[in-house]
Amino acid sequence: MNTFGQKLKAYRNNTGMTQGQLGKLIGVSKSALSTWEHDSVTPSIAKVQKVCIALNIKIDDLLGGTENDSDNENAESIKPVTDEEIKFALYGTTDITDDMYDAIKDFAETQLNRAKREGKL
Repeated sequence: MNTFGQKLKAYRNNTGMTQGQLGKLIGVSKSALSTWEHDSVTPSIAKVQKVCIALNIKIDDLLGGTENDSDNENAESIKPVTDEEIKFALYGTTDITDDMYDAIKDFAETQLNRAKREGKL
């Protein structure tokens, strides 16, 4: 699989942009881009979004797997998230009531259905 840096460099080269030109578009230095392309430093998601806009690519193109990755390999690496992990991610603790947790799940489902209706998913 290609690394983030390898993909970034390839997409940048495909546009014919230099590191300096891309850096100027997204507000970072040429040396910052170099560290990203050499996988020495990982940029913030906000910077990744700016890169993708500047290169006219999808975030998944840059962060996702390569075409050679099999769906089976990707499926094997995904494990289900437990309710306890979700509670901790939302509240910083697993010590919440079932009613609070159910309310969050209902809200999330409502938002998901809304996004589907509006064609955002």
